[in-house]
Amino acid sequence: MSMQVGGANPLQVGARVTVGKKPGTVRFIGATKFAAGEWFGVELDDSSGKNDGSHDGVTYFTCPADCGVFVRKLQVHI
Repeated sequence: MSMQVGGANPLQVGARVTVGKKPGTVRFIGATKFAAGEWFGVELDDSSGKNDGSHDGVTYFTCPADCGVFVRKLQVHI
């Protein structure tokens, strides 16, 4: 069982996470121009992603090609 100290949110930029079974690091949290709602930009540890942190010409974070993914909070696990 994990505990949060002082109500701190462990899902923040820089946090180590998994998306599915793929490990990575949160690089972006926020709104995007490509879809409504909150999105998480994750730099995966390998090149199994879909982008370099940009989508439709807008850069949200930077990472090597094919290492970035944009996912919803439900897909991000600590």
